[in-house]
Amino acid sequence: MTEELRGGYQVIATAFNETFEFPDGRGDIDRRQVEMWFVRQTRNKDGNRPPLPVNENPEAAHSQPYYEFDVPPWIDWAAAGVPGRSRKGWVIPVRKGTDTMPEHSYYGAG
Repeated sequence: MTEELRGGYQVIATAFNETFEFPDGRGDIDRRQVEMWFVRQTRNKDGNRPPLPVNENPEAAHSQPYYEFDVPPWIDWAAAGVPGRSRKGWVIPVRKGTDTMPEHSYYGAG
């Protein structure tokens, strides 16, 4: 699914939703969430910032992405864990198709 896939925030969000389930009940990730993680340079649980774009297109039409990313590095980034709701704790996404949820897939804030 994600091999050699490139695109903007929407493509990354779609790849997340096809690859992961988030055990905190947040539902689907949308393009706005991906954009906020990138713009704010939100670190994952391992302390890494989101992947950088492979292409910038300042002349892009309104309906086309300004930034183009390789998707697999984003999948790896999110797999390490993303901030929980309201930045409380960490959420370790579960890959779809696995039989069991990891023992510690949600690290609450206290």
